[in-house]
Amino acid sequence: MSRPLWYLEESIYVNNHVTDSTLKSRRRNKNQLESVDEGYSTQKFLTAIFPPGGLMSDVLQTTKINCLSAKVGAEFQINGRQFLPVFFARELSPLLYLVQHANDPANVAANSAEAYFMGILKDVRFLPGEGWLVSEEAEDLVIETIRRLGTDAMCAFRLNEHLDYVMGENKLKQLSLVNRVTIFVSAVIRVWQHQVLFGRRKARLHATTRLKQVGRALIPETRGITKKNQRIFPVDVKLYYFECLFRLYHVRNALKTSSDTIREKVEAASRNFDLALDVIREFFGLDDIYEIARGSGPYPIKDMARVMTARHFGITQHTVANLISS
Repeated sequence: MSRPLWYLEESIYVNNHVTDSTLKSRRRNKNQLESVDEGYSTQKFLTAIFPPGGLMSDVLQTTKINCLSAKVGAEFQINGRQFLPVFFARELSPLLYLVQHANDPANVAANSAEAYFMGILKDVRFLPGEGWLVSEEAEDLVIETIRRLGTDAMCAFRLNEHLDYVMGENKLKQLSLVNRVTIFVSAVIRVWQHQVLFGRRKARLHATTRLKQVGRALIPETRGITKKNQRIFPVDVKLYYFECLFRLYHVRNALKTSSDTIREKVEAASRNFDLALDVIREFFGLDDIYEIARGSGPYPIKDMARVMTARHFGITQHTVANLISS
């Protein structure tokens, strides 16, 4: 859909009234349209960068075999090699080398934080038919780490990531504690995914609950924050104020034209400049049937813009005036 003519004019007006260079660059970005190849779908893109069958998730889905099963005769082949299903759940999990590293007597914790994490790892177990089992405290650690760090708490895996650590001498020792925690977080999430796919009913329900907690942990905390006490950034207040000022100037000029009735002019101004009808009627002294309701006439344009900005951010008009002048 094409943009109205005033859209570009508004940007020029706002940029001329706001001197902050960063703010101006943000306004310029408003006019930059990204070129998107509409014929190239999301699925085509993902297929291009993740060829089918090249990822562990594809292997698990296409084999139709329970990867937590240790039952004899459940072997399957990949590229001519024979594998037990538990190979994926145990041998290819980063938990394997994290646990081995923690249980190696040669590895001594450098501080209390590392000692705590190594204690968490020492409680991790793998049981055929059940998969990797971690303590409730370890699961809580995963959720709280995600809540604290967001997506930074998760480490991307490659199909051969186990080779980098199993065959690379001392490589795991060279990782920081933070790196090891992010590997642990991602590995436990993978464990929960395996349990949802292949676990028994109790494990499946538990893993589903934990994965839902992961999703909720990624949502920033907003409880108790209202529109009136949220953080207000001066740059946003200035932007919104001058946008309102620009549109209100145009609305005033549109209402001064001699053509059409007052109702028609108000409705046209509302459509053209994205202002609600009741706002225009309130500020320009009109009643519900578009007759003069306030003898003193319209409010001053700057007062209108200040009121609109104060309402939008849930702050006082005095605060708006201070932020604009700062």
